[in-house]
Amino acid sequence: MIVMGAKNTDHRKLAKLDKPLVLFGENPYFDFADTDNQKDIYQATIYAAHCGYEHLYYIGLDHLETFAKKRRSGYEQAISHLNKNSQIFTISGAHDGELDFLKCLPLKKNSAFICATDKIALEVSSILETKGVLPDDFGVIGHDGILLDKLFDHHLTTMAQNFELMGTYLAEMLLAKIYTKPLLNSRLFPADLLVRQTTRPLR
Repeated sequence: MIVMGAKNTDHRKLAKLDKPLVLFGENPYFDFADTDNQKDIYQATIYAAHCGYEHLYYIGLDHLETFAKKRRSGYEQAISHLNKNSQIFTISGAHDGELDFLKCLPLKKNSAFICATDKIALEVSSILETKGVLPDDFGVIGHDGILLDKLFDHHLTTMAQNFELMGTYLAEMLLAKIYTKPLLNSRLFPADLLVRQTTRPLR
C-alpha cells in the first residue's frame, strides 16, 4: 500500500495493517518520501528577500502535522538568517473567509507573503489586488505546484513539488519491501522554484 494523506494520529491504525506499506509524507513511524518542506519554504523566503521585498509575512496552517510544522520552521529559519522580524499568521484552512482579516490590516507596500499552500496563496493574491499592484507592491509565493497554481490571472510563483520523482521512489520502496530486497531509506526531495507573475524580478 502507498498511503497518502495520513495524519500523525493514524499511525496505530496503519501499524495494524498486515501489508507492506510506505507513506507519502514525512513521519516518524513509517518509511516515506516527501518534499523537503522546511528547505522549500526557506528557499521561497530567501528568494522573496532577494526580489527586494522588505516585509516578509508567512501564512501557514495551524495543524500539528509534520509538513505544516516544517514549512513554518523553514520561514523562521530564513527570517533569522535575514535578521528580519518574524510575521506569522495561521489559519485552519478548512473554512471560507479565514483570510478576511488581511482586508483590514494596514499592510505596508513592498511586502511579500510566503504561503504554506497554493490555495492560501491564491486567496491572498486576490485580497492584495484590492490594496495594490502585484507584483510591484506585493509579492506572493505558494507551495505545491499542482493545478491550483495556474487558476489565476497572474500565474502564481510557487515551490513545485516533484511528484513524479516522489511517486517513483515510493513505488521502488514498496517493491523492495514486497520482494524482500535491501530496503531504501526514507527520502526528502527538493521542490523547484517556479518564478511566475506574482513576484517581481530579482534585484
